[in-house]
Amino acid sequence: MEKVVLLMPNTHSEVKLNLKKDPPIGILYIASVLRNAGYDLHVVDAFALNISLDEAVKRVLDLEPNYLGISCNYSPLHNITLKIADEIKAINSSINIFVGGNHATACANELLVQSNNSIDAICLGQGEKSVLAYLNAKKELLDFSTVCGVAYVSGNEIVINEKCSIIEDLDSIPFPAYDLIDMDIYDRYNIIASRGCPFACTYCASNVIVQKFVKYRSAQNILDEVEMLIAEYGEKMFWFSDDTFTANQKFANALMDEIAYRKVQFKWSCLTRVNKTSLKLLEKMKSNGCQYISYGVESGNDQILANMNKMIEKSEIKSAIELTKKANIDVYTFFLIGYPGENTQTIEDTFKLVHEINPTGASFAIVIPLPGTTMWNQLVSTQKIFFDEIEWDYLFATTGRESESERYSAKLASKWCNISEDELIKFYEIGNQIIKDE
Repeated sequence: MEKVVLLMPNTHSEVKLNLKKDPPIGILYIASVLRNAGYDLHVVDAFALNISLDEAVKRVLDLEPNYLGISCNYSPLHNITLKIADEIKAINSSINIFVGGNHATACANELLVQSNNSIDAICLGQGEKSVLAYLNAKKELLDFSTVCGVAYVSGNEIVINEKCSIIEDLDSIPFPAYDLIDMDIYDRYNIIASRGCPFACTYCASNVIVQKFVKYRSAQNILDEVEMLIAEYGEKMFWFSDDTFTANQKFANALMDEIAYRKVQFKWSCLTRVNKTSLKLLEKMKSNGCQYISYGVESGNDQILANMNKMIEKSEIKSAIELTKKANIDVYTFFLIGYPGENTQTIEDTFKLVHEINPTGASFAIVIPLPGTTMWNQLVSTQKIFFDEIEWDYLFATTGRESESERYSAKLASKWCNISEDELIKFYEIGNQIIKDE
């Protein structure tokens, strides 16, 4: 039986960050599919374990796998992915290395070029299909040109095949292989009730994997997983990490009805949009365990919201927050500053909105360009950014003025908005202090 190790790299082994630790749900889904297909699966979550790159490499090598799959879901994992692949190949060149995730799908060509043959393939799109297709093709010695969802090097050329067809029936996917990790180290459970987002916000990379459609699990299937997790691993907070939990209110209502019917007692939170909710649904969510809702508000200026293709207005933001409070659900809001077209007045409009809606919590970040997004493509086409010049290690907002990543985000954003690097950092800090001072 061929052994496969799936690795979630760690971007923060040198520092201590107050980040929630969630099970690496993406690779656990892939692990369950591969195991059902007859492969011997192991998972190393270097992020949750907070181990260094060297320690992650050692743990992989100790397992002596035939295949190593590296999750490159986020842009800060770009360089780390390349380093891990290089080190593994230098010590044991017989290990076949494939990479997947949002960033890898968007940057398949560049990763293969930069890896100098240490990465054997990029598995594109939904990994349950593309990774299985790749491993089966290797086992059966198939011509890769016939395999969906795979990018690879052929001679002196990079070949990027079409993605596999989407997974129509999400209930057909086995539950994530939770038994392959130590569930005690995670702060909460991460449930994916649906896949995809019907919207196309210019800064969001969600549509890189699943392009502008949404598929749903049945309410029964979701609650089966919830009950299994509670029975096997105990009670914890549940986080529905869907892009837009209430995009389809018929689905959300059906799930609430199933929770009520089964009388399952658990606390949970979700992400959604201000224009995709109602008081009736919110009250139903509250009565069935919802503790807080996170809304991607992003800006308090209608023109910036339009530029982001948010398809919402300030009036809708105010209404949704008011209704959520009325339903006695805590409200958390996300804001971005430094979007193209931003100026000091549009940021002041955002600060004014925060004071007006007074959410339970508000988080500010300086916008970053993610490969595969409309924003990225526009900035590349206007030569505001260049792929080879991006410092991937810092392309993620994390802590503040002393953080290289936040400083780098401000440095980039100052190239396309009418605000200096220092001013962006100042506004970032002011924004994150507002709620604390209320």
